[in-house]
Amino acid sequence: MCGPGSSCTIKHTQPKPTAMSTAAAKAVEKAQAKSDAWLEKNEEAVKSLRSQHLAVEAELEAKSIELFAAFYAKRRAETEKIPSFWLRAMVNHPTLAVFLQGAGDQEALTYLTDITLVRGGDKKDLREYDLIFTFAENPYFTEKTLTKSYTVKKEEDTEDEEDYELTGSVSTISWKDDAHNLVKANPQKIDEEEDNMEPGSFFNFFVKEEDQFAVGSHLRDEILPNALEFFAGLIDDSDDEFDGDLDDESDEEIDLDPRPKKKSKAYAPL
Repeated sequence: MCGPGSSCTIKHTQPKPTAMSTAAAKAVEKAQAKSDAWLEKNEEAVKSLRSQHLAVEAELEAKSIELFAAFYAKRRAETEKIPSFWLRAMVNHPTLAVFLQGAGDQEALTYLTDITLVRGGDKKDLREYDLIFTFAENPYFTEKTLTKSYTVKKEEDTEDEEDYELTGSVSTISWKDDAHNLVKANPQKIDEEEDNMEPGSFFNFFVKEEDQFAVGSHLRDEILPNALEFFAGLIDDSDDEFDGDLDDESDEEIDLDPRPKKKSKAYAPL
């Protein structure tokens, strides 16, 4: 008998063909053919319904942004008083922690006072978003804010509103001197043939267009809406929602396979 902690194999047996099952199979096949014919004839009607569905989702998402804005403003007023709040929240995330191992990264991020998520951009397209990092005066760079923007990459060969990719922006960081230039000191190195990588400095996230390891979506979908929980260590590393393993070994391997596209969640700007 299968029980907790034990392994077992579930056997699937195919029913023997009978006159009744054969007749049923033919009935199902006939019904499927009718369904296919209807779909081919009414393809535009189906597209219209799907578009209406997406419009309702967008309306709900916009309303969610409006309703949560006040709460996130209150949260920001409190988190700005907490030393290294955002650094600690990210370090407690099993995937993002891997990208915070570059020499100087964590010290630089102690000056991070806020991360703001802005949805929609200039075109009010809620698939697009900006991540705005606000910093106190620090010895590393002169910018008060660093922004990573994601916009929809236009595809000429698709009309599917749900089939899209996001492309990231590139920011220039004005390092105060070479000694504090974390990107130069810790470049990101990717060897696709050997299927391994060296994350380098976290600040490569801002200066590289491609977000190959979905750092932005981890921030948008996991860190930002659950910042207090990650800061307090209340989210278990084994939670399926935040699947990832953090190993103390310096030669940790990271999956370089492209991540599947994910639909944006209805989270408000912080």
